[in-house]
Amino acid sequence: MLETINQKSFHIEELSALQIGWQIDFTQLSPAQQESTVSLVQSSVIGACHFQLSSGFDQRLHAQPGYYSFGLPDPETTGVTVQGKAASPGAIIVFSHDDEAYGASHAGFQGYGIHVRAAYLESIAETVFKMPLRLLVPAASVYALTEVEFGHLRWELAKWWQMAATDDPASASLLVHRQEALAIAVLNGLSHSVKTDETPYLKSDRAIRVVLDYVNSTPSDEITAVGLCTLADCSQRWLEQSFKTRFGVTPKAYVKCLRLARLRQDLFRATNRESVTIIELASAYGFWHMGQLAADYRKVYCELPSATLNRS
Repeated sequence: MLETINQKSFHIEELSALQIGWQIDFTQLSPAQQESTVSLVQSSVIGACHFQLSSGFDQRLHAQPGYYSFGLPDPETTGVTVQGKAASPGAIIVFSHDDEAYGASHAGFQGYGIHVRAAYLESIAETVFKMPLRLLVPAASVYALTEVEFGHLRWELAKWWQMAATDDPASASLLVHRQEALAIAVLNGLSHSVKTDETPYLKSDRAIRVVLDYVNSTPSDEITAVGLCTLADCSQRWLEQSFKTRFGVTPKAYVKCLRLARLRQDLFRATNRESVTIIELASAYGFWHMGQLAADYRKVYCELPSATLNRS
C-alpha cells in the first residue's frame, strides 16, 4: 500500500513528514518569505520525500533506528553543507544511525530524502548485488555520484511520484517493482560514488565545530564574541566570514537565532499556559526587552511568541 502526505507551512515544526525516516532538529536562521513544503510518498519498506525549505536552517540529524537514510540535493541547490563538506550538485548524502550529523542550508534549499527499511535494503544487497550491505553503503558522509547514476536515481524518484499520482492504487506487482528499482538505484549510485573532499574554506571546519558545540551547550548570556574568537583561535573577521559562508549569518545573529529557537521550543512544550508567562521563559535566554523580543521573534517565525504559546 502506498501513502502520500503533502504538507506546507511557515512553521518547520508542523512539517511532520520531514521526520519520517530520520530525526532532525532545526534552528531557523532567516525569516520565512513563503511556506516550506514537503511531499512524502512511502510504502511499508521505502519512502521518499521532496522538500523545499524557505528559510535558512542549522540542522542536527541522524537516521531513525531500523532505517538507512540518504539525502539528494536538487541540482540547482547551493549553500548546503553536511559534516563540513559542501553538498554540490550531483551529490548524495549518507546519514549515520549512531552519530548526529550537523548541516546547514540557505533559504530555498530543495532536495529529496530517501529512507529504506534496513532489513529490506539488506535483502536487496544479498539477492541483487550478491554481497553484504556493509560493503555497498559507505560511511556517513557526502559522496559525488557519476552523471549517469545521478540521472538514473532522479529518474527512479520521478517514477515513484508518478506511481503515486495516478487515481487508481498501484498494483502489488508495480509497487514491488518500483521499490526494488529505487533501492537498486541508490545502491548502484553509491557503488560508483567518490567521497568528496573538503573545499578550502571548510578546512577550518574543526574550529567552527568547536564553536558550535560551545554555543549549543553554554547559557546564551555567557557567550561573547571575544570568547568565541579565543575558543576558535581566530580573528573576529575570520569567524564572521566562516559563519556567513556556512550559515548565511554572523556569529552574533546565529546565537540570537539559537536563543529564539530554544525559547520557541519552551513555548511549544508549555503544558499549562495559564501558569506560564512569556517573560519567565524569555528571561532564561537573556531576553529582557519584550518589545524587541516580539519584533525579532516575528521577523523569524512570522508570528508573536504569544501565538506560539497559544498553539502549544
